[in-house]
Amino acid sequence: GRWRFTGDAIRFDEAGNVIDGQHRLKACTEAGVAFETLVIDGLQTDTRDYLDMGYKRTIANVLHLRGHVNTAALAAAGQWLLQIKTGRIATGGGNKGTTPEIVECVEKHPALHHSAALVYPDVILGPPRSLLIVLHYIGTAILSEPDVADAFVEVFRTGRPAYEGDPAQIWRERLLRQRGTGAPFHREVHFRGLVHAWNMFRSREPTGNFRVPNEVKIKGLDVRHL
Repeated sequence: GRWRFTGDAIRFDEAGNVIDGQHRLKACTEAGVAFETLVIDGLQTDTRDYLDMGYKRTIANVLHLRGHVNTAALAAAGQWLLQIKTGRIATGGGNKGTTPEIVECVEKHPALHHSAALVYPDVILGPPRSLLIVLHYIGTAILSEPDVADAFVEVFRTGRPAYEGDPAQIWRERLLRQRGTGAPFHREVHFRGLVHAWNMFRSREPTGNFRVPNEVKIKGLDVRHL
């Protein structure tokens, strides 16, 4: 139900081959849902060599056009929020959501701007800043623990533990060591590690041997609020 008529055409060459629009047509047949589009036929065969050569508009570009700031951070944070809501944490080139879905997610949570401004640009080390933004937002706006969320970010900003055996500080140092090897953790490991550190940090649970669990959820979070 998110399709919009944009004026982009399904294009055929003079031999009747589809040279632009294959994915839209495949989506149409697999979904069994019709859509309105322009159709152009009779194009020269070499026209395909000139298609899609422009710079692709990013999610950050779209957010900027809609009046947002810190758009790169918000775009990445919106991807995390959407994946946490759906329970599908994408790795590598996995599906992180469509542009309309991510923009809608960002605009549904205006307080995300505060978290982005707090984390960027001060926190330059440790986990992906966009994920730290999301945990700060969830802790502040949804779990109503702003002091805990601020203290959690402060550990990643300064490297100073909030208490003895602080899991946030231990995880931060491990991330720095791993990044120094030139082989940083995958996206899913970042998620499990940071969420586990956050869960322990909230209850001030100390640790001497931080282990990343195979599965993790943000304690107390009802994803219907995302």
